[in-house]
Amino acid sequence: MKLRPKHQRDVLDRYYTDDRDAERCVAVIQPWLPTRGYIVEPSVGAGAFVHALRQVTTVPILGVDVDPTAPALRGGWDHQIPWNDLTAEGRARALLHRPHLGVWAEWVSWRPIDLHVAAVVGNPPYNEALEHVEHALELAQGGLVAMLLPLAFRTSRKRSTFWRTYPAPVTRAFEDRPSFTGDNKTDSRDYALYVWGDHVPPEHGMGKV
Repeated sequence: MKLRPKHQRDVLDRYYTDDRDAERCVAVIQPWLPTRGYIVEPSVGAGAFVHALRQVTTVPILGVDVDPTAPALRGGWDHQIPWNDLTAEGRARALLHRPHLGVWAEWVSWRPIDLHVAAVVGNPPYNEALEHVEHALELAQGGLVAMLLPLAFRTSRKRSTFWRTYPAPVTRAFEDRPSFTGDNKTDSRDYALYVWGDHVPPEHGMGKV
C-alpha cells in the first residue's frame, strides 16, 4: 500500500481496516464460518474483523498482533497476554480457552498448541502478505482463510508457485477502494477478498464485495 513517501512509511505496516469494509468481507464469508474451534484475526490492529465477526457468530475469536500498542490489544478484550505466557509444559494454559482474547505475538511465528484454528480472517501487512497467508493456510488445515489484499497479489509472477499450490475458490473484488488511514483517503491499488477452504464452493469468475 503506497500511502506515504517511503521515509514516512510505518515500519509495522499499521494501516487498519475500516469497520465497514470488514463487515462487507464478513458478509461474504458468513455462510462458511465454522461452528466450533477458534477464529483468528492476524495483525489484528484495531480489530475491525473481530468486531464484524462478533455480530454474526458466537465462535470464540483470537486477535494476534506483534504490536503491543495495537488498539485491539489495549482494550475491549477479555485478556491480553504475551505469547510466551500462553504455554506451559507443552500444553495451552486454561486461560487461552476464553472466548475473546488478544494475543501479543508475531503472526508467522505463532503456533498454538492444543487449539483448533478453524478460520483465519484479516488484512495482513502487504510487505509480508505471502508469509502471512501461507501461515494462515498451514494453521487452518483446510479450514476457512479469508484475506483482504491488493488485487495485484494474484497477478504477481513471484507468487505463481503459491497460486498453483493454493488456488482460491472465491475472489471478490472491491468496486470502491478501501481506506486504511482512518480519513477515507485511498491509495492507487485495487483490492479483493481472497477466500480459501475445503468447504468453500468455487465460483467462476471474479465477484464483487
